[in-house]
Amino acid sequence: MTKEEFRAARTALGLKTKPLARLLDIDPRTCRRYAGGEPIPFTIHLLMTAMSRFPGVYKMAQVEQERRDEARDKAVKDAIAAAQAAANAPPRRRRIL
Repeated sequence: MTKEEFRAARTALGLKTKPLARLLDIDPRTCRRYAGGEPIPFTIHLLMTAMSRFPGVYKMAQVEQERRDEARDKAVKDAIAAAQAAANAPPRRRRIL
């Protein structure tokens, strides 16, 4: 996939760099480098081609992104709750022999 094809696929999807990067699960800077001419991995090529040609694939990618976001949010909330529980727990007594 050339940089022109990458840009055309992005335009066909109607996405800017940052939303496309989130959808592909890559850094936005990497997405900009692909649009600038850096070689595009075959997996990204396949995803971009499939999403731009078949709306169902694009919808599945959006659903997967939402699932990843929900899982990340849950993990963050669980970590915060665990940290708060640890901070509020009474100090452990050391047993002296």
